[in-house]
Amino acid sequence: MRKKRWIWILISIFTVVILFIGFLQWNGLNSKAAALSKEKATDLVEQRYKGKVTKINKVDGQYTIEMNRNKMRYEIKLQSNGQVLSFSKIDSNEKQDQPQTKTDAEIKKLLFTEFKGEIVSFKKHSEKQRDIYDVVLQSKDRKSIVKVDAQTGEIIFRKIIEFNKPTVKVSEAEASKIALEQVKGKVDDIELEESGGTSYYLVDIDTEDDREATIQIHAITGEVLSVTWDD
Repeated sequence: MRKKRWIWILISIFTVVILFIGFLQWNGLNSKAAALSKEKATDLVEQRYKGKVTKINKVDGQYTIEMNRNKMRYEIKLQSNGQVLSFSKIDSNEKQDQPQTKTDAEIKKLLFTEFKGEIVSFKKHSEKQRDIYDVVLQSKDRKSIVKVDAQTGEIIFRKIIEFNKPTVKVSEAEASKIALEQVKGKVDDIELEESGGTSYYLVDIDTEDDREATIQIHAITGEVLSVTWDD
């Protein structure tokens, strides 16, 4: 009887040992099966966070992954079984997408499309963390003071100062009408002039018989001051 009891004890111990060894083997195989390859780790992170993996390294069973998402760069720590240990922002990629600063020549070309005169001052400085051009253009009848964003070319400030602007009450259209009442034809040119404190228009008219007349009209009263013909 005592002999049978020992036999059952030995059988029980042997069974426990076999089950324990089997558990260890199964757990090891399961861990190996769960380990992610670099390709699987990349797919997992890109699908989970909707970004693009740019770099991946594996050290001691742990992946360190860099990813671009929405113009930002992130670092992800990932265990080989797929568990995310950390997710942190590194820096912004927005600077790479910003347009390049415009050259001096491009800024000057832009200014000449909108303003009259020659550039007499052209300086660049930083203002509120952006580069700004301070420009002064001048012609015989006006000065233009302009600020331009160096990167976008946007004009952010303008001021026009008129010099000795003649006083007028008659518009160019009215002067042209008065001139055509004097000489039948087509208005070729019209200019506003000032002499001795008097403002007047000079209206050039081409006639149907290929002659040209210049009519001088007072810019305040509309009076015809003279009519001259080019022979």
